[in-house]
Amino acid sequence: MPLNFEKHASKGNEFLNELMKELGTQNRAQSGRMLIAFMRTLRNHLTLKENFDLISQLPMALKSLYIDQWVPDAYHQRVRNVEDFILEMIENDSGSGWRDFHGQADAVSAMRKILKVLNRYVTSGELYDVAAVLPKHLKEFFLGEIRQDILK
Repeated sequence: MPLNFEKHASKGNEFLNELMKELGTQNRAQSGRMLIAFMRTLRNHLTLKENFDLISQLPMALKSLYIDQWVPDAYHQRVRNVEDFILEMIENDSGSGWRDFHGQADAVSAMRKILKVLNRYVTSGELYDVAAVLPKHLKEFFLGEIRQDILK
C-alpha cells in the first residue's frame, strides 16, 4: 500500500480550515493550538478503549496531533463539569491559553465550534460514546452540542 502523505496533509488542512471558519479567524496557529488543547484535555478523561475508538475515526493528520506527547497511563485529576474541563483546556494550550481563549466564555464557544467540526469527521455515534464516559455535566454539554449539530 503506497503512502499518500499529501492526502493526509490535505485532510488535516481541510479540518483546520473548517475550524478557522467556525472560529471566525484566519489565525492558523491559534486555531491549531486551540484544537490541540481540546484534544489533549479530552483524551485525559476518556478510557483507553474510547480514546482508541475516537482515534480510529480521526483523519490521519489529527491522529498524530491527538497522540503527540500522550502518556496513556498518566494520572489526571478528574474533571466534574464544563468549567473544570475549560480550565484544563486553557492550561493545555502551550502557555497561550488565556491569550488564545480570552477567558472561559470564549473557551466554551471554541469548544462548541471544535465539536461542531469534529462531528463532520467522526460519526455521531462515536461522539455519543465519547460523551457517555464523561462526568455528568460535561456529558450533558457534549450531548447538547452533538444533538444541536445533528438537528441543523
